[in-house]
Amino acid sequence: MRVTLLIISFFTLTTVLGQSSVDTPYVPVIYGDRLKAFVDSFKKAILSDTAKFNEAELIYTASGRRNSKSYSKLFIVNGSYIYKLDIVSPKEVVEFTNELLDPKKIKSLTVLDGSKASPLFGPDTWNGIVLITMWDKAKFNPKVSGLTLHRKNQGDNFTQRKKDELLIRN
Repeated sequence: MRVTLLIISFFTLTTVLGQSSVDTPYVPVIYGDRLKAFVDSFKKAILSDTAKFNEAELIYTASGRRNSKSYSKLFIVNGSYIYKLDIVSPKEVVEFTNELLDPKKIKSLTVLDGSKASPLFGPDTWNGIVLITMWDKAKFNPKVSGLTLHRKNQGDNFTQRKKDELLIRN
């Protein structure tokens, strides 16, 4: 009996001591009272990034539009709508921020930096990811920033080519 208790205690202790913060990364979820202040400052940062936009830096590949000097995070809204803001004009970025970054519509927001996002979501996310969960009753137009629907409630704004875009095979 004592041996069994000793073995169980040993395994429990080594398991607890063996865990570190690196194994279980902390990812903050912003909601409630902190959301409005965070979204307002986040909007300012996104809108200031639009000054970096240069249409000549866009690359049109078989998998869609990309920016050769990528600076935008990947935005995923309700797990279905995916946006990259460094491939659209500043006017469309303003539409996006007004439509989807409204604190009254957002239930929670999670920001992952590139080191945490890339292993989970792939190389397009090396600038990071913003996961936005909207309230169930929030009305919003997901087609802002050039989003194309692939199915009823899914789509993105980078895999479809516009009418006059050249295709570069990679």
